[in-house]
Amino acid sequence: RIQTPTLFPTLELLHQILNAIADAVPSRATPNADAAAAANATANTAADTNNNNTTISIKEMEEDAILVGQAAMNYIASISDEAMRKWPTDMLHTVRYDLQRIFDRLVSVRRDQTYLFYAFWRDLVLLLISSKSLPLRLFGWEQLKELTDAAKEHRPPPKAFQVSGAGCTFCNGLYTFAGITTTDGYSQRGVEISYERRIPPSNSSPTNKGADGAG
Repeated sequence: RIQTPTLFPTLELLHQILNAIADAVPSRATPNADAAAAANATANTAADTNNNNTTISIKEMEEDAILVGQAAMNYIASISDEAMRKWPTDMLHTVRYDLQRIFDRLVSVRRDQTYLFYAFWRDLVLLLISSKSLPLRLFGWEQLKELTDAAKEHRPPPKAFQVSGAGCTFCNGLYTFAGITTTDGYSQRGVEISYERRIPPSNSSPTNKGADGAG
């Protein structure tokens, strides 16, 4: 119970719980990935039923992981500065990292909940750097750097970029993002990023070949 700290697991036990959850939660590329897999498995009715059950169990695992993660975040956020001084900073860092692993695996399908984790991390940094304890303040500044680096990893690539002044005018133009995206329009993490340029018909016409090199 969050309201009763003495009944909440210790940081060591909480780390073991969160670490096991992070290892167990599957990483789905998109919210419909499992539904698509089930739709493709049309060999027989029994296979379809098994695939649907698998989809439901994955979603239930995600829900349970989020509930446990939210309980852990609420517990840490409720701890007073005096009580937090008694916590080993390395163990607090480990628990925070366990939470990050869980929510980063869910970002493609539970983006709002992942953003809530990063809001918790931001509040934790503010709590640490405003502490009366020097070790906690120093730890807070270390966390700020890690938070900044993590935020950069989540920063999406540009939707497009304009090329001009290339040696060959054929290469000039607008290149748009052509990588894999999630259903909510974000680029899929962990895959190759690519861009493509759609060439206007006038530029691809054979009559324009070599026009730039004419004397």
